[in-house]
Amino acid sequence: MEITKQVKATGFKKVTVGYKCDICKKQHDGEDYPDSWCYFSHSHQGWGNDSIDSYEYFLVCSPECYFKQLIESLKDVGGYSDSKIDDKEKDFVIHLLEFAKPLMLKT
Repeated sequence: MEITKQVKATGFKKVTVGYKCDICKKQHDGEDYPDSWCYFSHSHQGWGNDSIDSYEYFLVCSPECYFKQLIESLKDVGGYSDSKIDDKEKDFVIHLLEFAKPLMLKT
């Protein structure tokens, strides 16, 4: 999630002053944001016109947090065949996690 505050200029405007990871809750303030931050979403089309309500957005700070959220997102949209996670088809995410599992266990 973005951390914002109001700053007076010629008026008031909301500006981003930091970020907080939605997974590990690590907060990073200042202008030197890590390059590894990733913003993505998951959704499904199982509700027809109401599917816009299925969109959730996440800001993650590391590959570890990214994979944790992929797993959680897969649980959230798992029952829907037309799900997308980080703009990828659900089946692709399943294969990605299966491929990455041995790599993650080595660390």
